[in-house]
Formats: sequence, structure tokens, C-alpha cells
Amino acid sequence: MGKARWQLRNYSDELGDLQVALRNALFEVAEVAEAIKQVEKVAAGYGCVISQDGKVAWRDATSVQSESYRHGADANLERMVARAIALADSADSALNQKLSSFGTAPGKEPTKPG
Repeated sequence: MGKARWQLRNYSDELGDLQVALRNALFEVAEVAEAIKQVEKVAAGYGCVISQDGKVAWRDATSVQSESYRHGADANLERMVARAIALADSADSALNQKLSSFGTAPGKEPTKPG
């Protein structure tokens, strides 16, 4: 009976850890979604869109913006896209690490009554 109780306690601890990891993942995914919204908002302000592969595309190639303006806008948007991707990679990595270790923690051996 002692070993079964020990195993249940370990599984309970792991499930608690997993629950925390999933809550953290939800928060991180919300951060990614907000970063994407910000990129899209700023891009729209510049007159751009962001393609599926994260590239800046100008809606009107013949617009009057100077080359310097476009270069600055491109650089700003590329930084924002890179930040959103980094946030997504970090969230993905953290959750995958937790999921891959789930059920593999050895836990502590039960102590024998004295």
C-alpha cells in the first residue's frame, strides 16, 4: 500500500506541475496573440500587410512614401515580427519541455515507518 500511495502522490505532484505549465502556456499564447495584433495594427498604419511567412508587403507599390520611410517601416515591422516569433518559440519550447517530461519524474521513495 505504501508504494501505491507514493506513486499516486508523485502523479498528483506531476499533474499539479502540468496544470501550472498549461496555465503558463495560456498566458504565453495570449502574449503571442497580442504581439501579432500589434504587428498587424502598426503594419496597417504604414499601409502594409504581413504575409503568412512574416514578410512585409506594401499595399500600394506606387505610393508616395520615400525609400527612407519604407526602409524604416520595414525594419520596425521586421523587429516586431521577430519578437512575436521569439515569443511563440519560447512558449512552444517551454510547454513541449514540460510535456516531454510528464510521467517520467522518478519522485521520492517512500520512507519506511520508524
